[in-house]
Amino acid sequence: MLVGSVINRLRTRVPALRTVEAGADLAAMLKANALPQQTPAAHVLPLRLRGGTVTSASALFAQETDELVAVVLSFRNVDRTGASGLSDMDDVKDQVIAALAGWGPDDAAGVFRLVGGDLVHLAAGLMIYQVELAITDQLRIPA
Repeated sequence: MLVGSVINRLRTRVPALRTVEAGADLAAMLKANALPQQTPAAHVLPLRLRGGTVTSASALFAQETDELVAVVLSFRNVDRTGASGLSDMDDVKDQVIAALAGWGPDDAAGVFRLVGGDLVHLAAGLMIYQVELAITDQLRIPA
């Protein structure tokens, strides 16, 4: 499971993260209108699967794919402009990228590459930044 591999990698490589959980934990927290209790926190979510170039032979259908994951980083106790949390956010964001970019799980064909990042929330003392990464694989289906 790709998400599980990313969670394990972040837990061992980014000691600044107080918690690293799956996206279901984030969904449950948001449903309860709660904030992360320990930050910086990371939640790893599967984002999307993109099909790429098709290279078919008569006995095999082959297509490159990109699987995207998001690492959602939460920071508490920031002021309303976010200035007090920017330094922490930059440091943790850079550590997450360094831990994942160029690395891939043992069973993966490719390695992760950075797709992008966005500040997705800044209110009520909470700043959330999302880092998106992609890994290339290949579909191979007998015809």
